[in-house]
Amino acid sequence: PWNVTFETTLPEDPKGNRDFPLSRFAKLCVFYGVDRIPSVVAVEPNGNERTTTIFRITDPGKAWKPCSEAPMLPQKVRLLMVYTKARAPGPTNFEACLLAVDTSGEMKVFHVPSDLDQPWVLISTLPFAGDTRLSCIYVPGKPEPLLMVGSPTEKKQKLCHLNLMEWRLVKEDDRRPPPKAPVLEEKFSRPMSSLWPGNAREGCDPETVVALPVDCTADLPVSRHSWVTTPIIPPGADYRPGAPGFDGRPSRPPFDYPGPPGSGPPPPRPPFQALAGPPGFEPRPDAPPAPAGPDLDLGPPPGDLS
Repeated sequence: PWNVTFETTLPEDPKGNRDFPLSRFAKLCVFYGVDRIPSVVAVEPNGNERTTTIFRITDPGKAWKPCSEAPMLPQKVRLLMVYTKARAPGPTNFEACLLAVDTSGEMKVFHVPSDLDQPWVLISTLPFAGDTRLSCIYVPGKPEPLLMVGSPTEKKQKLCHLNLMEWRLVKEDDRRPPPKAPVLEEKFSRPMSSLWPGNAREGCDPETVVALPVDCTADLPVSRHSWVTTPIIPPGADYRPGAPGFDGRPSRPPFDYPGPPGSGPPPPRPPFQALAGPPGFEPRPDAPPAPAGPDLDLGPPPGDLS
């Protein structure tokens, strides 16, 4: 069973609780820093002054600690935290960016600071359909994930490249020239009606088909996903899961037993060879014969067999 570590009653107005300024209507987005401590982006849909608050969960048994800084987000927004990995100093270090899709028709990209009490830097603002859904695809050895984009109004599925790291460096140093590629670069798109063309034969209009991506990477930084444990692959190299250092384990031949020496499967034996067991039962030579049982005449089986 799950144990309750902290419990409180959330008011309708976040101002009603100064120790824990969070209402029951808030939309939450959980993310992690390099220290693997969870934090939360809370957006108040009914807030008047400050709609966004950043909380840091340093102690699960106590109220979340609000941070002094937060990005400027609208009341109605969909959030997705995206993680990128640098080539140095270690394979498990990463940084985070927040993608915020406003229902009014734009997406804002923020860089998450390592110190959450520092300002969040706005990297870019892009025109985007307000009903867009996002999903990340993390490829081991790649510094940035791919992004799946789907919109019911556009009725298209898009595969995009993210160039967050280059744009973040430009924001940190104004002397750098702007990147040639946009922060979100569309590489491939197709109509949603082409995903399941067989539906037309089943009496379903393909133009009514809507497929929305669903992101399931909220706990990626604290998981054992290969993207987390694999260092960045140099340009031109191939990802080999069995290579030393790519997944933290020494390489081994394919189909070899992964356990320590001597703990593999049992040795092979010739086919149809009986396994060793207890000796068979043999009666004593001087034992009397077993008494014969009564003759049983059960007659023909019931039913008509003709």
